[in-house]
Order: sequence, then C-alpha cells, then structure tokens
Amino acid sequence: MDPEPASLSISFLTIDFSVVFGFALLFFLLACSAMVSGAEVALFSLTRSEVEEQLGLKSKRMQLVAKLLERPKKLLATILIANNFINIATVILFDSLADVLFGRLTSELLRFFVEVGLVTFLILLFGEILPKIYASRNNVKFASLMAYPIRVIDFIFSPISLPMRSITLAI
Repeated sequence: MDPEPASLSISFLTIDFSVVFGFALLFFLLACSAMVSGAEVALFSLTRSEVEEQLGLKSKRMQLVAKLLERPKKLLATILIANNFINIATVILFDSLADVLFGRLTSELLRFFVEVGLVTFLILLFGEILPKIYASRNNVKFASLMAYPIRVIDFIFSPISLPMRSITLAI
C-alpha cells in the first residue's frame, strides 16, 4: 500500500531546529560584522567639522562618538578585535552547517574549496564591502547609530585592546 499523501507532506516539513537556529545565528553574525565594519569606516571618515556641527546640535550620540575618537588607536584596535572574533565565529558556524549544505559532495577537497569560497564571499560582500560603502556615504548617521554598541564593545574588549595597542606602539 502507498502511504497517505498527508503523511508524505509531514516528512518534508520536518526540519532540524538546530539547523534553522544555525542559519539564523549565521545571519546575525554577518549582520554584526557588517555593523562593526561599517562603524569603522563611519567613525574614521568623520571630519572634525562634522563632529563639531553635530555636537552643536546637542546630540548625545555624537558626544559619545567624539569621546570614542579621542583615543583613535584604542578604538581601531577594539573594532578590529571585535570584527575578527565575529568573522571567526562565522567561519566556525558555517563549517558546522556545511554538512547540511554540502553533505552530498563526496570529494573532501572540492567540499573544502566550496565552503571556503562561499564563506569568504559572504563575509567579504555582506560583512565588509557593502557596509563600508554604505557607511562611507552616510558616515554621520552610521556613526551615530553605532555609538552605543561600539562603546559597549570598547568596554568589553578593553582588556585585550589596550595591551595590543601598547605592543604595536613599542614596535
């Protein structure tokens, strides 16, 4: 006997929750990478006159931006550390999801190159290039948007970024 059509449709709808969660987390990590990369360009492309103009408008976010920019080397170290952690997490997560995406590829070498190529493309396009283009065209708006998140990241990564900054100054 053939199975009922309804039972066939149920088997197609069973999706592993961990895979769905993994893809949602991958999207979130790419978005975080985009925001941090965009913040780097937005913050460091601000001119002194743009910051002073926004400070004249009594913008609390721009006051925070000005405070962050008082220590540009520490800020850059913090942003680079955060973005590297995010991108490494993206690669690790993508590797764990690769079984679902590329499980049918029998050649390990081909699978490796497809995985590396795809995750590199995703990080470069969505985590680096597009956000930096957008942020460079909207630097005041983007810097204001990212002021508080970057301040939190700056606080979290200070124990790492301060020694790294000292090491690079000694070189």
